[in-house]
Amino acid sequence: MQIRVHRLDDLTEALTLAARLDELAEEQTREVRAEDYPAGSVEAFLRAEFEAPETLLLVAREEGTSAALGLCLVGPGREPLTGESTPLILVLHVEPAQRHQSLAGQLVAAAERHLAQRGQTRLAGRVGAGDDALISIGERRGFIRRWEWVERGLHSA
Repeated sequence: MQIRVHRLDDLTEALTLAARLDELAEEQTREVRAEDYPAGSVEAFLRAEFEAPETLLLVAREEGTSAALGLCLVGPGREPLTGESTPLILVLHVEPAQRHQSLAGQLVAAAERHLAQRGQTRLAGRVGAGDDALISIGERRGFIRRWEWVERGLHSA
């Protein structure tokens, strides 16, 4: 089976994957987000940010098929005080039957190549607190820990 990673350059084609990306984003954020994930978030994001130089949607497919075996959505991660923007992996997913075959690594490597061709010099990723396995995978690929995010729920008195 030959799997190829494709960059989607057409917003209309990208929008066909918005519902699936919403599901995946909800799954990935469920552990850190108490509120319901807002339906339609990926579609709104794609419509607003698809042309940004930091935005990229990659799909891994078996050659000759249309089924997505892996997806990688990258978008601008903006620093609120300086406005500096770094490409940020928002969704990275490999179908369970395709895991442990380096497909996630292929998606990240393809993202790095495409972003470098656009003049981007960095790539960041979000990792849930305590996800030592994902942190380890990232560090083996050369990612370094730069920020830790802490948060606390607020309650009115």
